[in-house]
Amino acid sequence: MTAALNQALDSLAGEFERVAATLPAADQRSVANHRTAAVDRLRARGLPVTRDEAWKYTDLKSLAGNRFRFTGPSATALTRQQLPALTAHPIVLVNGWLDPVLTDLDALPTGVSLSGLDQHLTALMQSRAPVDDAFQWLNDAFLGAGLHVNIDAGIAIDQPLEIICLRTATDEPAMCHPRLRLDIGAGASVTVLERYVDLAGAQALTNVVTDIVIGQTATVTHCRIQAESPASYHIGRTYVDLARDATYQATHFDIGAGLSRTDINIEQHSEGSVVGLDGLMFVDGKRHCDCHLNIDHAAPRTRSTVRYKGVIDDEGRGVFNGRILVRQDAQQISAQLHNRNLLLSARAEIDTKPELEIYADDVQCAHGATVGQLDETALFYLRSRGVPLATARALLLHAFVGDIVDAIADSKLRQLALTELAGLLAALEPLPELT
Repeated sequence: MTAALNQALDSLAGEFERVAATLPAADQRSVANHRTAAVDRLRARGLPVTRDEAWKYTDLKSLAGNRFRFTGPSATALTRQQLPALTAHPIVLVNGWLDPVLTDLDALPTGVSLSGLDQHLTALMQSRAPVDDAFQWLNDAFLGAGLHVNIDAGIAIDQPLEIICLRTATDEPAMCHPRLRLDIGAGASVTVLERYVDLAGAQALTNVVTDIVIGQTATVTHCRIQAESPASYHIGRTYVDLARDATYQATHFDIGAGLSRTDINIEQHSEGSVVGLDGLMFVDGKRHCDCHLNIDHAAPRTRSTVRYKGVIDDEGRGVFNGRILVRQDAQQISAQLHNRNLLLSARAEIDTKPELEIYADDVQCAHGATVGQLDETALFYLRSRGVPLATARALLLHAFVGDIVDAIADSKLRQLALTELAGLLAALEPLPELT
């Protein structure tokens, strides 16, 4: 590990030592031991470096220039009218902690129960086998912030549950490590919006882990929008576990943060489960966005379809690594993985690597990736019919991302995504005149 990363690691571990005694359930030996073991593993393993295959294109050395302070629960002066809310009853986390004032617990739909994570620490410590992941261990070390959502079996919720994770202003660079746990009962149906918004624009680190456990025949529609400020770092881990005949339909938007890394891990360990995942990364300026996806087909007659797109401008850099694993007993499965990317500048960069790893023989699998620029022929066609260059360019960009947005079934979520993207696309520098 480099000197810069050693410095960053020492700073993160030192911050844990400073606040360990103030964390929830710090006086419970099992919880305290779990946190200490996580920090010990982190110190032994170190932060990932570019020699690690999974981090080949993402250098974390810029973390060394910051001493992030851990933010505990605190009162906020925000009112509900100031929230960027989509639904009537948003679930609000402020700097990682569930805010009981901004979240109206009594107004939650029937069949939905919600509580702070501090009431479920023991269960969470045993919920997943250990993984070789430095930021997972960092999240484990500060375990306590976040929330637990339970959806009763057979419940159909007719409006989205919106989980808003707000970053507010702090006197110095801050970090938070929330854990979101969603347990979806058998036969239930729910739409969840997971949204990250930075109200302050200050330098910060968000290191979040989201666990979604989907019961038999249940259906989850999940929209995740990461739109934090360019001064921030965002590290996100999403784990999805599907039971028999369950469905997970998701759309992920990575359109914020100066450096972001998102890992999506989906386990299809029971027959009949279906996964549909659409994604879009938008990277401009000198921002860096890295998305890693892993779908594990461990049971027969499962299906997955992945469409992920990137729009990279200025000196931005995007990374996409999508892996689909088909195990030996996973016969009669279908898996599709496609990544398409637009480079809008000569200095923009994308590193893409779609992978299929297949150990079964009765399967239908395909994968592919494309990297290109806006079609000059299409631009010329539009210009020749009187369309201004900026308008022609915007039309082609909207067409490129449009099928990702159009696939969102919920009209409110679809409109929110359109609103977020409209501002980004409108801010792009116009292309030079064609000759």
